[in-house]
Amino acid sequence: MKPDNILTISYLAKHPDRAARVLESLPLQMTADLLENLTPEEYLYAYDYLIPSYGAGLLGILAETARNNLTAELASEKLAVLLLFLDDPTADTILSGLPSKKRKKIASLMQYSRNTVGSIMKPPSLALPQEISAAEAVKRIRTCRTLNVAEIFILDKTLHYIGMISLDKIIQAPSHKKLAMLPVSKVAALQARKPLQNLTENSDWTYHRVLPVTDGRGILIGALDYADLVQHQAIEMPQVKNKMAKHSSALELIFQALAIPIETLVLRLFPADKTNITRKR
Repeated sequence: MKPDNILTISYLAKHPDRAARVLESLPLQMTADLLENLTPEEYLYAYDYLIPSYGAGLLGILAETARNNLTAELASEKLAVLLLFLDDPTADTILSGLPSKKRKKIASLMQYSRNTVGSIMKPPSLALPQEISAAEAVKRIRTCRTLNVAEIFILDKTLHYIGMISLDKIIQAPSHKKLAMLPVSKVAALQARKPLQNLTENSDWTYHRVLPVTDGRGILIGALDYADLVQHQAIEMPQVKNKMAKHSSALELIFQALAIPIETLVLRLFPADKTNITRKR
């Protein structure tokens, strides 16, 4: 695929943030085909603006030569974030192809001590840049096969986490309205290296089942599910198992009262596909 079919090289270089939004709206394979016809120097700035999940997806499907050329140019800190969003075999393959010094640095950046938030976090099911329209957001939500929460993490154009927006507000917003214009819940992110001790007492769990996790720079790198936290704490500290079980039961009642009816939500997202009601989330 020739680059001028989608984006000109000049646009990629001069407007990398806008170019990144365009690339994210394309299927991964289409973008991979585009980038494989370019050198990393021609698209690296735009790549840096891609949301981590999309950038990682690209890294995972690029042809070996194109991938090696890209990883050679990416900063260790950037590559460490992207690898967190990939499955272990793919991440290990990429790491094994790096020079020893860079591989060790990235490995150290990806490691989190036992009983820290980073040690049990998972990749966010979905994060969206605030510059896109509600219509584009709904399009991306529809194509997300791992969405299992009623709130979406929102990022600014530099990929820093800024808050959460409920799924129903995105769906009900005028199609042209940008996410930046919608009300954002300023839910504080958890630091990946924060100890898990007493974290179940965080008041944000009262209204949110999943909380964002960021690195020291404020970049979204994961999500922590309350159920995973409770399970981990129950195994690590059996003496508090009963206390947390009661707290979990209370939370379940709150979530049941506040949750969007899932049947209604699915029909809004997939009006033409009734079989999606039973889709795994």
